[in-house]
Amino acid sequence: MGPGGFHSSWSESGSFRTFNIPDATTRLKAQASGENTINLSWSAPTDNGGVEINGYRIDVSPNGRSDWEIRREFSSSTTYSDKFLSPEVTRYYRVSAVSDWYW
Repeated sequence: MGPGGFHSSWSESGSFRTFNIPDATTRLKAQASGENTINLSWSAPTDNGGVEINGYRIDVSPNGRSDWEIRREFSSSTTYSDKFLSPEVTRYYRVSAVSDWYW
């Protein structure tokens, strides 16, 4: 028995690669199209963190602080149209890049 007490056998060793989180998307633009549609567009992050960007996630909130709701996930497009909206209702959008390491 060593100074630390009993312990199990060691697990097998392995090699692992670490990644950084991708930077934020850039140049997010929102433009009204008629009374009931908002068209969003953005650019890919300047630094992908060392992993391939698989798509983008768009969230919407009524106040920009809480109650975020996923509008779309894992689409490779850098545009999105939110349709059938009620006029005169403020919405806040955020877009994030998604990689294989998302979960």
